[in-house]
Amino acid sequence: MDFLRLLASRENLAILSALAVNPEYPRRLAGRLHRGEAHVAQRLRTLEEAGLLQGSWAREGGKNVKLYRLKTREFTLAINEEGYQVQAQTTEIDTTPYTLEGVPPRCPIFGREQELARLSNPSSRFSMIVGLPGMGKTTLATELAHRHGIQRVVWHTFTPFDSALRLLGLARRWLAFLDPSRSQEYERANWDISDLLDRVTDGLSRHRTLIILDDYQKIRDDSIHEIVRRWQRTLESAKVVVLSRNRPPFDLDTTTHLITLPGLDRAAALGLLKEFGLTASSAEFLRLERAFGGHPLSLRLYAQQPDNGPGAARSVGADVGREAFHALDRSTQHVLLALACVRRPLGLKDIRFLTGLKDPSLPLAVLERRAMIRSEGLVYRIHDVLRDSLSSTVASHPEIHRRATALFLPSERGDDIVEALYHATKAEDWSVAGNLLELDLAGEREMPSTSVNAAVFLEILNEIPPDKLDARHRAMFHRSHALALLGIAKTPAVIRELETARQIADPLGDPRLLSWVLSPLGYYLGNTGRMVAAERVLARNLRLLESTGSLADKADARFMLALLYDRQGNHMRAKEYWRRALEVARQTGNKRLVLELWTWHVAFPSNWRQMLPRLRSWRADFRRWEMPRQVEAVDILSGEILCREERYQAIHRKPDLRRAIGFLERAITGCEAIGNRYEALYAHSWLSLALFLADEYERAEQEAEATLESDRRIGPGHCAILCHQVLSRLCRLRGDMDGARKHSDIAVRQARRLNCGCVGIASLERAVLGEDSGNEIALRELLEPAVAETIRKGCPDEVRYARRLARQHRVGLPTEPHEIGTPSSQPGAASSDKRGESPATLTVHL
Repeated sequence: MDFLRLLASRENLAILSALAVNPEYPRRLAGRLHRGEAHVAQRLRTLEEAGLLQGSWAREGGKNVKLYRLKTREFTLAINEEGYQVQAQTTEIDTTPYTLEGVPPRCPIFGREQELARLSNPSSRFSMIVGLPGMGKTTLATELAHRHGIQRVVWHTFTPFDSALRLLGLARRWLAFLDPSRSQEYERANWDISDLLDRVTDGLSRHRTLIILDDYQKIRDDSIHEIVRRWQRTLESAKVVVLSRNRPPFDLDTTTHLITLPGLDRAAALGLLKEFGLTASSAEFLRLERAFGGHPLSLRLYAQQPDNGPGAARSVGADVGREAFHALDRSTQHVLLALACVRRPLGLKDIRFLTGLKDPSLPLAVLERRAMIRSEGLVYRIHDVLRDSLSSTVASHPEIHRRATALFLPSERGDDIVEALYHATKAEDWSVAGNLLELDLAGEREMPSTSVNAAVFLEILNEIPPDKLDARHRAMFHRSHALALLGIAKTPAVIRELETARQIADPLGDPRLLSWVLSPLGYYLGNTGRMVAAERVLARNLRLLESTGSLADKADARFMLALLYDRQGNHMRAKEYWRRALEVARQTGNKRLVLELWTWHVAFPSNWRQMLPRLRSWRADFRRWEMPRQVEAVDILSGEILCREERYQAIHRKPDLRRAIGFLERAITGCEAIGNRYEALYAHSWLSLALFLADEYERAEQEAEATLESDRRIGPGHCAILCHQVLSRLCRLRGDMDGARKHSDIAVRQARRLNCGCVGIASLERAVLGEDSGNEIALRELLEPAVAETIRKGCPDEVRYARRLARQHRVGLPTEPHEIGTPSSQPGAASSDKRGESPATLTVHL
């Protein structure tokens, strides 16, 4: 009875429910449940002794903690003549992604001989097959695959969760499959994204393989288009076939074919019906043709209905999927609903868990025979026509969504966590949804991760009514919504969401929760020019964490203030807070955190060229540690350093500019692949300058205009200043002085609006445009305040340029403030190198 008393306790049930979401240690769990730590720790030990929990020591936030996790999720109580027995039931849930998708089984094909001939033409290296759902795109591609030889075919069916990074990882597994002797080379985990794209593209190009990309219309990540577009342009031996409901965004050329599938003609439709044992009279076939228009899947389902006598075509045509569903027995319906509920293919273990059936093999065989699902290796996939038809039926069975939530909850993968959140939302389990949103605060699993596109995450968040969540989870909801909007919606909308989260979190008395909101709020306030408000928010954040926060939180709070002061042009104060953040980071013993802070620029080193070898070394560390955001930031910084070195030189070093272009293009590829639109925009702005300096004027203009368009879409930002400066230079080069002054004036206004340290250099470049007037006195009057502002707040390249102009035009120089020295030794060392050197940035400023 002691066991039952444990389960009957509300306190114990609250603890078990919290641990069902993710493992916890006593202090953090006590904070989530608003209970005393000693009280929670005692109950955890009791539950562990009863066999309900399993505890293990782990390293969290620089300290050793005991993490508790559930040993089981279900219990069976058996009462018999011997008394009662409680037995734990454990279910193995296989959510590990399968290595490769199998080619679907071959089935008879009707009326597609002409399309097959075009696809088999050796001159066709890239084909797009477009057609309505159920029109036979997959069947056509399956036949092509078997004729090509399935040992040389790789197949991928897209889901809304697919991202560019996941596609590249999948392509790496394709290469290991196609060339087993080099599988270890392709399984290396320390590649950066741009390098991975180059390697898989080069590897696939050497193989005479067929790449079939199914359900392309489900893609939500635009970066996937860029990868496939690269394959369209460069693959030589490989052949790519894209299947989609709508026209994919790829241009037609001599090696690219577009095939649009119509309905089957009369002969092919009659052949399909005959294959399933149905001979239709002329009158009945006319009714079928009017109802289905030669739609192959509808004809297949109609042919297998038990009541497909004369006149049945109209009822089946109204909703072929629902009619086919009602013709099934109860267990087979249950299996079909499980496949319709989850938005990805399912393995046998997953289907058992969702349906409760010990052996669903027979229902699966029935469904596959009726063409309602198809098997792909070890998984099963429902046809989209049926998924859409059964959406209302699935919605009326919330218990399937609850089981699906439990299926994906144990996983550590970001896309599985988002899938669990989707099903919890559909089942209206708001407490579970709130706990999943809080995983970001716990710091154990990040959402959305780099494996999930932000658009998909936003769709799920938009289905959650905030008033159904408790206050804590509501604050996390608005924070998650804000960060998912970043780079998609206007930045002021992001700030409004964070302000809402702050108002909710403020009275809750949880410093960590409030800090989790204040930190990004202050950062984006600063990026939009609200410097006073940003400083106030970030200073409050630091005060909160100085007494109660962890060492890592304190380091982050100080570092956010360093970012703000650097944006203002207050480089001395930025260095001060950076040094204080680095001191605290070293105390955590976290090498990754130390390196991430160490490699921040602090107004850029005085000798940039010496920083490039160090950046290569630090980049290798981040690659090895699988930190893609930091890898791309190193590339952005490397390109920016080279651009700054050449920005105000009379004669440019073209090899350095080509290196800068390479760094920046590589960074853009990586940033866009992991959904970092905000950082990618910054790289695009510097790329426009690098292209201009390298005399690639047309590309420079295209980059600057495209960046400004993105900037207008999400709200005015820091990138616009540099882009208008580039366009001003282009206009001046072409003799359009009015255009040059116009863009330069806009750059000055934007810098003043943002209250940033670029006001000086923007004003200086505007003053230089008046040099052609010949009025030296008026020019000096314009130059003097611009020179003073640039020297006071500018970066070293801008300061040197300002001094040169001051000497040239006999402009007085302001008194220099005392400079704070910055160490540049290796991370963790206490000594300093040569005076004037300082680390370079991995934090991208926007």
